[in-house]
Amino acid sequence: MKAGVKFPPINIGTIKTAEDPEALYLIDGLHRLKAYKMLDVKEVEVEIKHYESFNEAFHDSIRRNITHGQPFTAYEVAGVIKRLLEEGRDLVYMATLLQMTLDDVKKFIDERLVEVEENVYEVVKEPVRSVKHRITSSKIAEEQRGLTGISQIKLVGDIVKIIEIGLLDVDNKKLMNRLENLYDLLKTLFSKT
Repeated sequence: MKAGVKFPPINIGTIKTAEDPEALYLIDGLHRLKAYKMLDVKEVEVEIKHYESFNEAFHDSIRRNITHGQPFTAYEVAGVIKRLLEEGRDLVYMATLLQMTLDDVKKFIDERLVEVEENVYEVVKEPVRSVKHRITSSKIAEEQRGLTGISQIKLVGDIVKIIEIGLLDVDNKKLMNRLENLYDLLKTLFSKT
């Protein structure tokens, strides 16, 4: 930008089904927008497109971002596939949108997604490798639900939220002992990675 290079416009959109159909949503150009802000650029070229739904805007955002700029991480690709699965999209559509082979899409589903209930998926940070105990990702999710009735991500998310908003009962000695135990286990876990 400083060298005078001309970048494509920032893509924004309105979404007909949004609570505020006049609100603007960033579709493509986040990194360019951040660069403009860093350079204190006051006016930038934008293209505005009107979408019928959030799904349409999301798909257009993926379509635009998959071909340029910073490549999606494996975790981000898994998140896109998760959403498309939950929308009921077929594998051919996913492969086309993400510019992947059908085998690669299937591999992402097998290694990076856990179906926690019918048509509801969670993305795992690291690929699920079933070699260690010959246990599949769906079996892990099934075992987890058997223990708590909810998924690991939901469980940990709830704990984090309780701590973040200050609802932790710090006067409960039993609870605090359990949290100390959890802290020690997490230190051990993270020291191995």
